[in-house]
Amino acid sequence: MGIINTGRKIDGAKYCRDAVRSTKNKTIYAWGLQIVLLCLCFQAPWGGEPLSLPVNIRIYRKGGPSLLDLVEQMLHELTQWLPDKSFYLVGDGFYASVAGRNIPQVHLISRMRHDACLYEKPAARKPKQKGRSRKRGKRLLTPQAMALHVRSWTLVETQERGQTRQRLVYSRQVLWYAVNKVKPVLLVISRDPDGKEHDDFFFTTDCSLFPAQVISAFADRWAIEDTFRNVKQYLGAEQPQCYKGQGPETCFLYGLVWLWF
Repeated sequence: MGIINTGRKIDGAKYCRDAVRSTKNKTIYAWGLQIVLLCLCFQAPWGGEPLSLPVNIRIYRKGGPSLLDLVEQMLHELTQWLPDKSFYLVGDGFYASVAGRNIPQVHLISRMRHDACLYEKPAARKPKQKGRSRKRGKRLLTPQAMALHVRSWTLVETQERGQTRQRLVYSRQVLWYAVNKVKPVLLVISRDPDGKEHDDFFFTTDCSLFPAQVISAFADRWAIEDTFRNVKQYLGAEQPQCYKGQGPETCFLYGLVWLWF
């Protein structure tokens, strides 16, 4: 999600929170289009940081579909274009609730709240058991509290933005009932071996993934921020002063430039 096009006569423009310039104590607002961009992330043959190329886009307008609804629309379109493929949606913590939408052919990798309310999976129903089946198992510690009690950390190597790093990880299947009341997710706690960084908490709806894959995939999400920067600085997405149409086509031009290159 980003903000582009700053002209006063831009169709659909409004004041939006600027996530880049805002801090914990101060919120900065910017005038422009609030877009939701779906990109394909892949590793270029020359290595280094991955590339993020736009494949679908929506403009968020007040009174219309929510940001999450727009994401779901684009994902359904993508799976219709490529019905024999499956996809991993990597998004920041704002998109965590997409895990509860159970979109076919799509798994989610995202951040988990450090204070998330987690449970074990419900036990299997016993023979001749009376009453309805339990929907959730035993209440677990929050991810942050769980990290304080973990003793069996595993050292792994991750590929984060083209660089190899070492991380201590702990993972387990949990039921994040507030997000998805039926399907468990894989919680991954990532710790800096040197103790300089705060613990990170990730999750994925694909419980077969290894923790290093989850951490690496989330780190590569940063490539979309490079896409926003390049589209603005090198392709002039912020220069038009009057705008009409379906969406900022400059984003798709960015992908065509890379394909031609």
